[in-house]
Amino acid sequence: PNLTYYDMGINQFDGTIHPALGFRTGLTYLAVEANHLTGIIPTELGFLSQQLTALELYENMFDPTIPTELGHLTSLILLDMENCTHGALLPTELFALPNLTDLYLFDNQLRGTIPTEIAAMTLLQYLLANNNDMSGVIPSELGLLTDLRES
Repeated sequence: PNLTYYDMGINQFDGTIHPALGFRTGLTYLAVEANHLTGIIPTELGFLSQQLTALELYENMFDPTIPTELGHLTSLILLDMENCTHGALLPTELFALPNLTDLYLFDNQLRGTIPTEIAAMTLLQYLLANNNDMSGVIPSELGLLTDLRES
């Protein structure tokens, strides 16, 4: 049987996310939020590109690297990474997810800029990126995102 829904959030789990989760055919929801997880966010999660619609990693203590492979998750609607990757460089690939409606990146001290590629995220409704160390120019392309709402 295929595992489609994996929710281990809001517990006291230690350890890491096992890379084998990236090979679970049919997985549509993956939540490990609010635990004590450490280590890297596995690049293998990018293999869930055709089916994963929600990825909740927030409130953990992952290494300060966000894999560019997460940009392959083209079915993703929700990506919640608040307070989980302190000091990471913000990969441009996250801003090319065409179906994303909710992107939560706050409280990470993320470095980098918001790229102009954000214009491709036409379904984006919620973008929370406060309390980071981003720099550069706020792209005018944000004005093209007509579905953005107040949180």
